[in-house]
Amino acid sequence: MLILPIKKKWFEMIVAGEKKEEYREIKPYYTNRFKNFLPRVTNFGAGELIFSKIIIVFRNGYSYSSPSIKCECELKIGQGKEEWGAIKGKEYYILTIIKIIEIKNWDVPKPTCSIPTVPIMNSPMAAAVQQATEEAQNEIEKAIKKQFEIGIDIEEALNRTAEEMKNKMMFGI
Repeated sequence: MLILPIKKKWFEMIVAGEKKEEYREIKPYYTNRFKNFLPRVTNFGAGELIFSKIIIVFRNGYSYSSPSIKCECELKIGQGKEEWGAIKGKEYYILTIIKIIEIKNWDVPKPTCSIPTVPIMNSPMAAAVQQATEEAQNEIEKAIKKQFEIGIDIEEALNRTAEEMKNKMMFGI
C-alpha cells in the first residue's frame, strides 16, 4: 500500500466527496513509487495512458497518528482540474478516487444513532421491549461517544455495551 502526503484542504475535500482526483507531478520520484505498487510493470512512456487500480493512503501529515484516508484509486496520466489544484495545460499522474475504504484519526462530526422503536402494545412484554430498545439506543449512543473520546474501535465499544446490557438484564448487575 502506497502512502502519500496530502494538504488538509484537499484531504477534507476528498473526505466530503467534493474532490474526486488527486494529482502528483510526473517526476522520477513518483514514477518509481507508483511502479513499485502497480500490479504490472509499466514503462510510463510519454503519452502513454495508464489505467490501473491501486490502493493509496493519503495522509495529512507525516506521523502515523495523522489523519489519513485509504482509497481505491485508478492511476492514469493526463491534465487535471484547476479547482482541484492542477495547473492548466500541465500533465500529472492522476489518482482518480473510485471509493473510500477507511478514514482514520480524523475528527468527524459525531454521528447520531437511531434504532427503530417497537410499537407499544397493551402488554407488559411489549412495554419491556420498548424500554429495552430505548435503553439500547442510549447505550449505543454512549458507546459511539466513548469510541470518539478514547479512540477504541466502535465494534469493541458496542460489544462491551451489549455485554453490560445482557448482564444487567439477566443478572441485575
